[in-house]
Amino acid sequence: MQWSLFLPWYHVYGMLLIVLGILLSVWLVYIVEKARQPPWLKMAFAILLIALAIGFGVQFLLIFLAI
Repeated sequence: MQWSLFLPWYHVYGMLLIVLGILLSVWLVYIVEKARQPPWLKMAFAILLIALAIGFGVQFLLIFLAI
């Protein structure tokens, strides 16, 4: 696959979704820590952050390794 300076549209949207997801997760973690929620809710947000990290890894592979 030929390298290009212009990414396909789905990579651009993927990166925007990742940035929005990270901002949303940071905001949610701040709210959860401030409100002193029960441990199961904190675990749910931890799972959300792990899923976001996996999504970021897949997007990184799609963009930079051109799979």
